[in-house]
Amino acid sequence: MKKLLNNILQNTHDQALRRRAGLLISNLNLKGDEKVLDAGCGDGYYIKILLEIYPNLEIYGIDIDPKALEAARRNLEKELRTKKLKIYEKSITETGFQDNFFDAAFSSEVLEHVPNDIEALNEIKRVIKVDKKYIVTVPNYNFPFMWDPINWFLQKFFNTHIKKGFFAGIWNQHIRLYTIDTFMNLISKADMKTDMIRAVTHYSLPFNHYLLNLGARILHDTNILKKDSSFNKFEISNKKNYSKISLLGIYNSIVGLIDSKNDNIDASYPSVSLFFVLRK
Repeated sequence: MKKLLNNILQNTHDQALRRRAGLLISNLNLKGDEKVLDAGCGDGYYIKILLEIYPNLEIYGIDIDPKALEAARRNLEKELRTKKLKIYEKSITETGFQDNFFDAAFSSEVLEHVPNDIEALNEIKRVIKVDKKYIVTVPNYNFPFMWDPINWFLQKFFNTHIKKGFFAGIWNQHIRLYTIDTFMNLISKADMKTDMIRAVTHYSLPFNHYLLNLGARILHDTNILKKDSSFNKFEISNKKNYSKISLLGIYNSIVGLIDSKNDNIDASYPSVSLFFVLRK
């Protein structure tokens, strides 16, 4: 599955997102016929990957953002024609699903947006089956200087951060960031078990977050996504669709070399995200 997953992720040029996705998909350890919940599905990115690998999964995606769901339905138009995928406008704190309904669930970079995160955790615990996995990624309060130097400096020396706009960086639209201790306290309140804790992405290009933000704006404003599929994370190919000597190929080679150093970092390292595998 590793080779297939790498092919699917080749157009994901955000190194932190790519690493989170790889960890999340591989640690779900699915057989291929389970009932899975993407709690906070956003634009449908993880659903797209899962159905490419496991076409017989029954997947439910929920989100409270109508614009995100509109994007998800557009990105998953083909998949929605089957009865295997259902997308709803629902809150993670009140899903409306039956008790013990899902074989697995996950939320990637979601809980930091939720006013009452313990309610969300309790609700997911209710709808997954006993001893089944809930995989969570959240932004790390102890993030690397290179990822977001402005907020790192403000946070360290003035106990503040930029709340919105381009320079909000890792804090953009987030109610909170988490440390391992604060999230473990949340898990304890929800009375869930912890199988794994990982730090995700310590090493990165300098000013990586700003480069990604700027790049995303350029892609949107110039309509490159429609002209060149190699920039579209939803375009999946079984072979590389760009040359190693192209600008994109050179960028990915450099980022890949840097990112390979993240393979075995300790959970206590400053990182972009924290990765948890929980069980009911």
